[in-house]
Amino acid sequence: MTFRPADFHRLNRAILAVHAAPTMAQFATHLLQALREVVRGDIAVVDWKGGALEGGRPLTDQPQGLSADVNAALRRHLPDNPMYLRRHRATSISDVLPHRAWQRSALYGEAYGRLGQQDGLGIDIALGADQVLTLNTTRARRG
Repeated sequence: MTFRPADFHRLNRAILAVHAAPTMAQFATHLLQALREVVRGDIAVVDWKGGALEGGRPLTDQPQGLSADVNAALRRHLPDNPMYLRRHRATSISDVLPHRAWQRSALYGEAYGRLGQQDGLGIDIALGADQVLTLNTTRARRG
């Protein structure tokens, strides 16, 4: 993969977006903007474990947000995801699960599949005191 000047400029815009957050309350929104800037996908999500940001529901770039039942399914089945809270580098679902195994999973059936998403790329960032920031982008195709 070649790092082109356009990629460098997108990365700079993302870094500036994160640094421009005037308050902790707006930090997640700026992280979401940065994620959209540098990672191609259909749905971008900023999430956290341990209340590091603002309280419980993931922040998504979808105008309607995630429905309550999809959000509940994500919360219920994320611990079954072999990558969740163990991604210390960017990892996709297709990196660790064969397509059939992924489609048989409850996480796919009750959440990703209902949103028309076949894959997800994410990273978990430990913030200390059992707080983890997760950046995730999903897409309708695998790989």
